[in-house]
Formats: sequence, C-alpha cells, structure tokens
Amino acid sequence: MSSKNSVIFSNLPENKARLIAWVIVGISFYLLPLVFFTLKDLRVSSGSVSPWLPEGTEERQIFNDFANRFKNHDSIHVSWEGADKEDPLFRTLTEKIIKADRMRAFQTGESPLVGSIVSLGTFIESFGETYSSDPAFRKEATAAMTGYLTSREGATGVLIIECTKFGANNRVIIFDMVDRIVRETIPPQVEPRYAGPCFLSICANEETRKVLKVITPISSLISLLIAWFFLRSPLLAIAAFSVSGLAAALSIAAIHFGGSTMGNMLSMVPSLAQLLAMSNVIHLVNYYMESLHKHGDKNRAWRDAISNGWLPTVAASLTTVIGFTALLTSNIEVVRKFSVFGTCAVLISMVIVLTSTTAILILLKPNAKPRLQLQKTFVNWLLHLTTRRKWPVTTALLSLFLFSGFGLNRLHSDIRMGSFFAEESRYQINKQWFESKMGSVMGSELLMTFHGAVDLETQFQIIGKTADKVRALNPEYSVFSPSIFYHLLRNESVDEVWKKAEKSGLGIYEDGRYQWRIAVRHPLEPDPSESVFQAQIHQLIAETALDSEIRERHQPDIYLTGVFQLFSNSQDGLVNQLLRSFLCAFLVITPIIMILMRSISLGLIAMIGNLFPLVVFFGILGWIDFRIDIATMMIAAVAFGIAVDDTVHFLTWLSRGLRKYEYLENAVRYAFENCAVAILQTTLIISLGMMAFFLSDFEPSMRFAVFSGVVLVVALVGDLILLPAIIQGIFRKGFQKKKPIPDYDFRDDQPRRYEKKEAPVS
Repeated sequence: MSSKNSVIFSNLPENKARLIAWVIVGISFYLLPLVFFTLKDLRVSSGSVSPWLPEGTEERQIFNDFANRFKNHDSIHVSWEGADKEDPLFRTLTEKIIKADRMRAFQTGESPLVGSIVSLGTFIESFGETYSSDPAFRKEATAAMTGYLTSREGATGVLIIECTKFGANNRVIIFDMVDRIVRETIPPQVEPRYAGPCFLSICANEETRKVLKVITPISSLISLLIAWFFLRSPLLAIAAFSVSGLAAALSIAAIHFGGSTMGNMLSMVPSLAQLLAMSNVIHLVNYYMESLHKHGDKNRAWRDAISNGWLPTVAASLTTVIGFTALLTSNIEVVRKFSVFGTCAVLISMVIVLTSTTAILILLKPNAKPRLQLQKTFVNWLLHLTTRRKWPVTTALLSLFLFSGFGLNRLHSDIRMGSFFAEESRYQINKQWFESKMGSVMGSELLMTFHGAVDLETQFQIIGKTADKVRALNPEYSVFSPSIFYHLLRNESVDEVWKKAEKSGLGIYEDGRYQWRIAVRHPLEPDPSESVFQAQIHQLIAETALDSEIRERHQPDIYLTGVFQLFSNSQDGLVNQLLRSFLCAFLVITPIIMILMRSISLGLIAMIGNLFPLVVFFGILGWIDFRIDIATMMIAAVAFGIAVDDTVHFLTWLSRGLRKYEYLENAVRYAFENCAVAILQTTLIISLGMMAFFLSDFEPSMRFAVFSGVVLVVALVGDLILLPAIIQGIFRKGFQKKKPIPDYDFRDDQPRRYEKKEAPVS
C-alpha cells in the first residue's frame, strides 16, 4: 500500500501538486466564515444535572414521573449574611421578582419563568390574617419550617424561588433576573448566597465559558510553544497551529450544527481536536524532515512524508474513534454526547491534517533544521535502555504492571453532585455557607400513594406518622410534609387542609387517587452507595412506618426518589461501565492492529504496551483508594484509543525495519530514529496541553483532561521502553532467530557497521 501510494505521488507533476495545494488552502479560507458564524452563534448549555444521571432504569422513571406530576422542575435558594428569618427584604424581593417576570412575559410573549416564591413570612401570611396575627400560630409555624425556610438556630431566613418548566429550561435568564434584583435590593456591602439545582447549572455554565474563553486558548498556546521548540521553525509551528486550530473550530461547528449546545464535557472537544491534530501534524513534519535530512530533496521530502505517514495517521485516528465510540455503551447522556462529538472531532482532525498539512509542505517547502543534540541523546538512551538493559527494564515494568493489576479490584466510584466542583469554586463557597446555616438544601423525596377508598383524614394521619418516623431517624433531617398543614389547620375542615397542601405542591389528585410527597433534606454523605440515610429510609419503607393492620386496610405504596438517590443507585454501575467501554475498545482495536501489522503476534504484543498505562493508572488509583467519577470512567476507552496512536506509528516503522535490516536491534533503531522523537513531541503536546484544564473548577473536566495527560505519559513508557524491551527479550524468537550483535554499542552515534545494505521496502 505504501509503495503504491508513493508511486502515485511520484508521478504527480509538481505544478498539479501545487494547484491541488492551493485548492485546499482556498477551501480552508472558505470555511472561515462558517467558523466565525458558529462561534458567534454558539450557545452554552443551561441544562440541568439530569444528563449526568443514568437513563433507562426504574429509579429514573420514578424520578421523571415525580418531576412531571408535582411540577418539581427547579428552584433557586437565596439568602445573605444577616438575613433575618422574617426580613422585610424577602417580601420586597418577592414583589420585584414577580413583577419583573410578568413584565418580561408580557413583552416577549413567552411563558413565565417563576412558578412560586416562598419565605417564612409569606408562608405564614398565606394562612390568612386570622392565623398570621396569632403569635402562638407564628411560633408553631416557624418551628415546623425550621431547617427548611429558616436556619436550624432560627435566626437566618431563605427565599425559595420555584421555576416553571419554561424557567427550568431557561436557567440563565431566570438566574440573571433574580441575581440582578437581589443585588439591587440587599445592602451593597453584602454578597448574596445561592443554592439549589438551578445555581449548580449556572456554575457549570460559567465553567464552560471559562474553558472556551480562557483554558482552551492557554492549551493552544502551550501546544504552539512546544511545537515551536521542537520544530525549531516559527513558520512551521504557526502552520501546524493553524491546521490544528481549524480542526478545533470545525469541531465546534459540528457541535453547533449537530443540534447540541456546548456543555461542560463537550467544551473539552475543541481542545482534544486541536491537540490530536497538532500531534498528527508533528508526525508528518518529522517524516518530512527525516527525508530531507537523508536525501536533501524537498520535492521528495513532502512525498515521502505523506507516503510514509498517511497510513499511520489514518490508523491512529481510527483507533481513537473506536475509543470514543466505545463510550456509546454508557447509559449516561453526557457520556454518549461526548462520544458522538468526540468521534466527529477526530474524523475532522484526520481529514484536515492529511489535506492541509500536505498543502503546507508542498507550498512552503521548509528547510531542514539541524537535529537537536537532545533528540539524538534521547534516541541513543532509549536504544541502550531497551537493548542492553532489556531484562531489568522488562522485569521492573512488568512487576509494576502486575502490582497495579491487583489494585483494580479496589476501584470504587464517586459521582456525588458536590464532587463536581473544586473546594475554592463559587458553587462550593455558596454551598458551604448554606450548609453552615441551613444544613443541606438538597435531599430526597418520599412519595406515597394510597389504593382503595381511604378518606383524606386517615391519609393525613398516616403521612404524619411517616414524617415523624423520618424526623426521629436523625435530628439533622428537615422534613416538609402535608401533615404540617394538617397540624397547623387542625381547626379547619380536611378539605381546606387538602387545598393548602395541594397549593404548596405536596399533593396531587390524579386517576382517582391522592398522591403525596414528603420532602426530606439530609446531609449528602461521602459515599452515597453506603448511605446511612438511604438504609434507614429503605428500612422504613419495608416496614411502611405502619402496623400490619393499617397496611392491609390502606395499602400505601412508598417510594424514595430524588437526584441524590439516582446518583447513589448508579455508583455500582459506574465501574461496570468503565470495564464495558474499555472491553469494547480493546476487542475492536486489537484485530485492527493485527491487520495493519499483518501479524497476529505483533498485534497481541502491542496490546501489552497499550494495556500497561491503563492498568498502571487505574490500579494505582485503586491502591490509594481514589474514587473514580464519570469523567475518570471515560478515560479508559478514550485514552486507550489515543495511546494506541503512538503504538501504531512505532510498530509501522518497526515492521518496515524488520523487512529492511538483518538484525532485530537495527530494526528497533530504525523505528526509533524515524518516530521516537515525534512520539515524545506529540505526547508532550497532548499531555501538557491537557494540563491547562487544571485551571478548571469543574472537577469532571479537570480530571478527564489531567488524568488523560498522565495516562499518555505512562503510555510513552509503554510504547518506547516496555514494548521494544519485550520484543527484543521475551518475544525475540517471534521476530528473529539470529543472535543479537555481540559488540554493538547502541549509544554510539557513529555509522552503523552491522547493517545490511538498504533494499527497497516491499
């Protein structure tokens, strides 16, 4: 294939080659308006936490039914330092927010954003003048709402703004409106504090903008500087940067025209596209330089670069695509979207690299730069290490491989909402403030449905008994249930109590039966899979908090749901998804490597080098009891696909060396001289470029990027040290039966005395 391709390029006249190159450049410039339009019209996602939750499970169906029936779409909790439980500013804020929302709806013709607003003062006043003017009633109502509308010590108040479904779908608009009004109303020296699912989404959006506006440019700058250092040519570095930048911009266009918004994990796709494109450009440029050093002919150099590089580039891109597509096995929407658009980005990068890099080399015909002494030293050090020290190296690295493997059984997952953001982030600062005053503002929902003819009064009594049981479990649990109204309105008819509970969103009447919710706020525990709260509630459900007589007569169904429960129930499945996605990638990539190398043994040996970084990385995480999250889970398949890229380049040149030289050591040296430096350069470009995401406060993005960079550095050891060492040691008989050269000094940079004369590559 390579030879045939070389003939095709050799027969292509120079003038036609330049014409094609100019056409490619013209098409690239033609794409610029598309890029500018996309960037201008780019929408950052204001989605909820739901895309991070597993789909297709019974727990998810119960949660969706709850949210739709009780219209529990989203909420914003507002408070500030010094806000009294019945601060008059809460009433002022309520009036201003409702007025602003109505005015916006009138002017735009859109639906309202705000469903309801409640504070302790408005809650008490909603019972009417007779009750609200009674000091005993106010005291009783305040006690009932402690931990929900007031702090546990009863001093600090909170304003809870419930969003409509339209508001939940437009979180940025409603939060900006609320934040503007709050800052205009409260004392200027006081910083407002926010909590709730809506605020979590807003913070996630801010991080997405930070990634696009700050971190992605820093990542690109790092890759440019590294390319400049290694290529030693500002012109080539800028050209490589332009090619990779075009790939990144087109990946953004793919997300936009794919009908998606730029979410947190998707904001990493442009950087991945840019870094992967830059690494492939570096490989092709290195092939160009090697040919130019060897033959001194610029026309032959660009032809050799494309002839030698197109197959490894396509193969490397294909393995990366497989790594991304393996994530489609996940039942988490965020992961599947990242898989789809990551795949698009890799394919776009491949096409842009092969076309634009070819055009640049044809038109610029850059001069060869003298090799850095550091590069020569690096190649000779690798040869000495993997040839003269192959047995100690093999023993050490395989021992590390086996030791890490035993750590895989110790892996545990952690996908708590609190783990999404760094401790110093805006979200965590606000969350910690609320927790110090109110306790947790997020929790779970206990749903109750009665079958048969059960009168309302009996239902209220049973709900009250259940709520009391929950309160008795832990003094830190705050409970808001329909029984509060039954207790406060004990002198009213049960129908009046029902109306109040229904208006407060705690009950609905549907399909001829009453359905109730008991909202429970509880601390978010470090390990949801071992949640004390969940165990307690499940035991309560099993007992139904009722005696056997009442259960037989009234047959209530009780379910526990909420975002916390969905995260908790998906813990065990996360490690399984990691293994499943990796296994899919492994089973597909391994045969491809065998086909490309035209050798089953070489393909299997290659997998040892590719398994090495993942087993070492995840095994060490297991040994240090580091809990993996969704982003870390994605590394297994994606980083595996990327790591195989350099393996393909090394094995391609090794395979050519085996056909070219008599001795295995010379074949290894041939492979090192042609691709080791490029592999080092591309690993540093991708890894250090990824390290820019260390600046992100959004933990999933930061962990995926930084950990992927670490895995690729370990993969460098696997590709350039472990793989050559075991090929020349343990598996030597599979490649060559002759003994190694007895006195060859592989650190010597003198002409190779023991090489065969070069023959055409078949």
